[in-house]
Amino acid sequence: MTFFYRPERPAAFASLCGEWSAFRPTPMARREDGSFEATIEAAIGVYEYKLHVEGARWELDPENPRTRARGGLRNNVLVVGGADEPILHAPVSPFVGVEKEGRLCIRAALRRGHGSGLVVRWDEGAGAREEAMHVAAEEDEHVVFEARLPASARRVAYVFRLESGRLVGRAGGAGQWFSIPRPDAARGEGRGEGAAATSIEGAAGPGAAGDAFRAGSVVAPLPVRLYVTVTERCNLRCAHCITDAPEKTRSGSARTMQPWLLDALRDPFAAADYVGFVHGGEAIVAPIFPEVLAAIQKARAGRPGRTDVHLLSNGMALDEARFDALCDLGLTSLSLSLDGATAGTNDGLRIGGRFATIVKNIEGMIRRRAARGIDVRIGISAVVTASNVEELSALGRLSASLGVDWLKVEEVFPCTARAEVEWLDPRGERITRAVRELGAILAPAGVVLVDHLDPRGACPCIAGDDPALGAFRAADDFANRARFLTCRMEWEQACIDPDGSVHPVAYEASVIGSLASSPLVSLWNGEVMQGIRRAALERTPAPIRQSCAEAPCAPAARRATIAP
Repeated sequence: MTFFYRPERPAAFASLCGEWSAFRPTPMARREDGSFEATIEAAIGVYEYKLHVEGARWELDPENPRTRARGGLRNNVLVVGGADEPILHAPVSPFVGVEKEGRLCIRAALRRGHGSGLVVRWDEGAGAREEAMHVAAEEDEHVVFEARLPASARRVAYVFRLESGRLVGRAGGAGQWFSIPRPDAARGEGRGEGAAATSIEGAAGPGAAGDAFRAGSVVAPLPVRLYVTVTERCNLRCAHCITDAPEKTRSGSARTMQPWLLDALRDPFAAADYVGFVHGGEAIVAPIFPEVLAAIQKARAGRPGRTDVHLLSNGMALDEARFDALCDLGLTSLSLSLDGATAGTNDGLRIGGRFATIVKNIEGMIRRRAARGIDVRIGISAVVTASNVEELSALGRLSASLGVDWLKVEEVFPCTARAEVEWLDPRGERITRAVRELGAILAPAGVVLVDHLDPRGACPCIAGDDPALGAFRAADDFANRARFLTCRMEWEQACIDPDGSVHPVAYEASVIGSLASSPLVSLWNGEVMQGIRRAALERTPAPIRQSCAEAPCAPAARRATIAP
């Protein structure tokens, strides 16, 4: 770049530097017209300078009205590859950086007199989002704003919005967006050990997590699958409950999500392609549940695709009106618990439940789905016990007549005295025969049988060409409306308790921290999670990781028949 100066005195110098401590004067050559010029190489950035006249005094450049003043000292400003007035910003440090916990920090100085607030609009490839910026510092002529963004993609685009609505971006672009690689993508800045692995290809989402896994990175984008416990309260007292909800409800110790947690989940909801409500108590009894579903929709607004929302319910409160309301709030997958084909069996296990009410509600939901043309899967989940194993065939016929999409059978867990009595060997002859007969009933009706009595946990990319595993994975993914590649769970899945505690992969895993004190992006890439991922990488050789994306996909969003 070239500077021109028409001095009152014949000798002049130009000073250009990012920091005055690095000051090196640059002599300016006299031109034929009496002005002076100097050509200086400068990378993208915000530079402050002054003219040093006759080696004695400093003067502002009269040809450049753009200035910055701090502590009473005022300098000219030159912005290379940055923003136009009234914003001082260039897409480099110290205006862009990555904090230790992984958030992208964006700073910009707004000239006084152009509003009291600033918003950054940003996009990592999945639709624009906005974040209000907060005051970080006060200067004589500017107010410095900053925002910490949970961006995880290799490339992030952003632009600033003034209070007037005007967009300010790259100079000369009339609101043209900045597009930058994350500063840690190539150099691994600010992450400590394992920082070099932070180069994550593509936008946040399943692909980004998969790329991090295949690359052997111990740092990952926000999880694409979330399980959220809204409440531990329940309106039933199931004799074989694995979460102790009946006792927690009776004693008043059951926890329920509070509004502050919705704020903490805003960014995780925006990144998630799947949110499941399957643990704890009955989510529908929590008054906050509709707000939770609305928060998911709001977080995902403007982004491509959708978040599949899966709910496990006892069905007692799910009449047609409630079903319609939940579907309007984004419900796409519904599992109804039914532990028998008769009132005596089901109601004897699921105390407080009413077999007739649940069946009536299922009929109503199937009817409303057809009338409205709603894309929501509905299935029945049954725990197989000594009391109901002989009713599985009848339950299969009931499922087929109702028109549900799938029927899942699960093993009882001996967690209570009644459950110990009800337990059956999932590989025993009684269950094996009953499930075989059940499959023969469901297949002709086009109802998917999900045999979860002896679940196969292996990932398709590890197990290879295993037809039984393929059938199980396809059926399980269909019922959950999600694709599970178990070898990369540590990169993709987190579980949230009502108090904000975070478990990686499953609720049984130890808590890694709480959203009450840390954002999920910090916990998800903290030292504990990096250690968990290192252990997972040791279990999965690189050749298998790198071929994981080639594993067959789950069935499409339609009713399907899976051979038993």
